[in-house]
This record gives sequence, structure tokens and C-alpha cells, in this order.
Amino acid sequence: MPAHSKAELLDLSQNEFSKLEALLDTIPPELAAKKCVDQTSIKDVIAHRAYWIRLFMGWYADGQAGKDVSFPADGYTWNQLNDFNERIRASQGHLSCTVTDQGKEMPNGTPPMGHVVDPDCPIEDLPEGGFGWFLIRELTQELCYQRRQDQNVLNFHMALDGPED
Repeated sequence: MPAHSKAELLDLSQNEFSKLEALLDTIPPELAAKKCVDQTSIKDVIAHRAYWIRLFMGWYADGQAGKDVSFPADGYTWNQLNDFNERIRASQGHLSCTVTDQGKEMPNGTPPMGHVVDPDCPIEDLPEGGFGWFLIRELTQELCYQRRQDQNVLNFHMALDGPED
């Protein structure tokens, strides 16, 4: 059923999204994450579609604001969609994070290594600071620290399917 107005399009979109939500609610999480022959899961397909919807909305917002729009994305042409989709899929296997603050620069320009602390010792015997760095280093990949002007900038990735071996 085609939509003939904005209101009809919104209503149709909401109805179709409700059907999709109801269908997805019937799929157990372990099945949604199970990779098929092409190493793609239901979860991967939904994430990929969501990326393209967000991309489309960005094109629209940039066009409305009078900005230049790169189709399909900066550095890619339509005949490079396979390469672009590969990049999207690769980026969806992890969460990229950037943390900034205006605190003091890290000693020697690098984050501390951190160390395992015995949690059974009396609290007054615990050394001051740095406990989180062990966990950060254990749970992240591509940890990168930079000092930019008066800010600490920490970039890292976290695998969405658990820590990488």
C-alpha cells in the first residue's frame, strides 16, 4: 500500500515497524546472533539496515542544511558499495569510544598499565588510584591516548561479542 501523504507514510512506517518488532521478539537472542553460511546473523542484518537508515537521515539533514552530501559516503562511490558495506560490517563488531577530559596529562604521555589488586586485603592497604586501568586494558582493543591542547583524549574499541582472544 503506497503512502500519499506524510501522515500516511508515518502511519505506514509505524505499522510496519511494529510488525518487525513483534517478529523480532519471537526470535531467541542466541538464534538472532547465530552466524549463517555467509557469517551474517539476523542481528548483523538489522544493525546493517539501521546503519543505512541513519546514513539516509544524515544525507537528508545535511541536504536540508545546505551542506555538501557525499553519496553513499565520503571516499566512496556507488560502484564501491561492496567495499563500503564491508567497512560497515567490520565496524559493527565493536563499539568505538572516545573519552576526553581536561585533567592533567598522563605520566610519560601514556596511560598506566594497571595491575591486579587482591580484593581480600584491608581497604587501608590498597594503594591509591589506577585500579581501573587493568580492566580497561583487559576489555579494550586499540587503546590510544593523545594529549591535544589542554585535553586528554582516549580512544578504544570494545568487542560487542565479548573480549577478543
